[in-house]
Amino acid sequence: MIQLFRSRVYPLIFIFFLLILTAHLGMTWEKPWKDSEVSYSLKREDGHYVLKATLRVNSDPGCLIQVVFSSYHMQKLMAKDADRIEILHETPGYYELRSVHHNKLCRLDTVYSRRLSETDGRIAFELIRCTQESKVAPKLVSSKGYYEIKPDSKGAILSYYEKTRLEAKRWDPRAMALVKIVARDTVLFLKKIKKYSETSACRHAPKK
Repeated sequence: MIQLFRSRVYPLIFIFFLLILTAHLGMTWEKPWKDSEVSYSLKREDGHYVLKATLRVNSDPGCLIQVVFSSYHMQKLMAKDADRIEILHETPGYYELRSVHHNKLCRLDTVYSRRLSETDGRIAFELIRCTQESKVAPKLVSSKGYYEIKPDSKGAILSYYEKTRLEAKRWDPRAMALVKIVARDTVLFLKKIKKYSETSACRHAPKK
């Protein structure tokens, strides 16, 4: 998720380079990428940033759904990336996830709702509260999306979708610089889910 803003220090020259690359942010555009594990694209349209990603996971689809939704597994997966993780208002098929992330650019304290629909193989999430401290990064206004798990001949296909809005002017290059950083970290998190499922959580679950 874009709320997974990792605790890293980014050199100023890197940030400056990103700002130069994003000179025309008012236009509608889409940039696809593909590596050995994940196909993904980052799109800006109508003031929103849309991240889409897809990867194959060699795990049982039912087990993978539980890994992606379970508060227990999420806390394990996020433990090294967040300064604080807290589970709120947990009920069957629903809970709220609070996470705090901090680096030299921004301190972000967010609460996301997470809702499971097993019949659709989908875990929906939405930002319900955000406290942000930064003199550089644009304010996070809204964010929602989902994970979707579908059966595949080798296990499952994990798809990710997120639509985010930042409080930034039409031509503000800071927004895309921040979104690119967080999108990259989201893709890394999806790879972490894949590895965790295949080598640990779902290793002994039979593939259906």
